Amino acid sequence: MRFSIPSSPRVCCALLLVGGAALVGCGHSTHAADKNLPPPIAAAASQLEEVFKSADPLVKKDVDRALLAIRASDFSKASSILDELRAEPHLNYPQDKAVRNALEVLAPPAPPASG
Repeated sequence: MRFSIPSSPRVCCALLLVGGAALVGCGHSTHAADKNLPPPIAAAASQLEEVFKSADPLVKKDVDRALLAIRASDFSKASSILDELRAEPHLNYPQDKAVRNALEVLAPPAPPASG
């Protein structure tokens, strides 16, 4: 049995896309400190980092403070910073969505209903 490399441009492009996606991962954070976080929180941190990468420096500073708090497992501090950030009128849709998502996963679980 002989293996040959496909010569079709479509097949080559498809293989490159699949290989690139495998190298990049499925949105998992590459920050070393995120490995100690629960997966939903690590994913939210990664999303925040990505969408605010090229944000206004003052906004990015607040996001960086929130990320430091998340990575230190100080979720109440991170939530407080993100609540303030959520009030910013000039966040674009992906940024607003990332902040809302992070606030959702950082929220403490609701107490069980007494009955």
